This record gives sequence, structure tokens and C-alpha cells, in this order.
Amino acid sequence: MALVPAEEVARIEREVSVERLAEARGVKFTRHGADLLGLCPFHDDKEPSLVITPKRNPWRSSRRRGTRGTALVRARRTGR
Repeated sequence: MALVPAEEVARIEREVSVERLAEARGVKFTRHGADLLGLCPFHDDKEPSLVITPKRNPWRSSRRRGTRGTALVRARRTGR
């Protein structure tokens, strides 16, 4: 399988909204300052632990250290 050029990966990560991807999977957000908080789709959340910063476009889970990424990482983890 051919690798996707780094420039193409950077373009996709810049143009694809992590917020929109999560909303398409049913995540509901509340605003907390510059961040959006929602239930994390990667584990059984009772309290919001998914944090998205729309201006920068990454996501992270405050419940699990190191669980973070971009739109492509999220798509790989969820299969969509």
C-alpha cells in the first residue's frame, strides 16, 4: 500500500473538522471557553471527557492520558 504524501495528510487534517466528525457520530457538545466538551465515543462515558478545540482542530480525552489526535486519528480509531 502506498503512503499518502505528508502534504496531503496535512491538508486533510486542516480541512476536516473533528467537531463535525464527532457530531455525525451523535456526540452532543457544550461550550467551555474556547473548547467543546462531549461524551467520548472511545469509552463508556458518564461525564463529558472528550475535548475539542475548534480553532486548532485536535481532540483529546481527559479521561485517558495520551488519547488525543486529529481527524485522521479519530477516523482510524472509529473506522469512519
